[in-house]
Amino acid sequence: MFAARDGARAAARFIAASAVTAVVLIAVLAPAVLFSLRGADALVQNSVLFPLGLTRYKTPAESLLPGHLLTTMGTAGHVISIGLLLAAGLGIAISLVIRPPRDVRAAARRLAVGLALMFLLGPNVRFGYFIYPLGLIGWLALTAKTEETVPEGLAEDLVDNRRSSEI
Repeated sequence: MFAARDGARAAARFIAASAVTAVVLIAVLAPAVLFSLRGADALVQNSVLFPLGLTRYKTPAESLLPGHLLTTMGTAGHVISIGLLLAAGLGIAISLVIRPPRDVRAAARRLAVGLALMFLLGPNVRFGYFIYPLGLIGWLALTAKTEETVPEGLAEDLVDNRRSSEI
């Protein structure tokens, strides 16, 4: 979005600021990950492998989402679920390159679609995760631009009143 809206220089500054922020937050909030192999392994296990259903621990929760249903079909279904998840991620990435969002609202819509696809196709996700794309859609609805009809000359009257009160 920054590259499309503000140019490559603004995008580079945003990426640099994001990288510095991430490094500082990791150093402050997760020192065990930085200095302990066990900590790093736990982070990968809990944040990446478990949601993908690639750990020896399986969740007992049931779900009717397509990714979970595919996973219940065995190894082939699990591979298909992860393949569809990767394909959806690649599709979103391609859409960002071909037609980058031009404003924050367009970026939020794209993010909501990406999250919804991720939660639909992921092997170990739950319906409650949809609160995130629904929250983005709610924000979009609340911040929708409405066309208000302003009586002709109202803006000029407000400007004139401010000028007369300053005198």
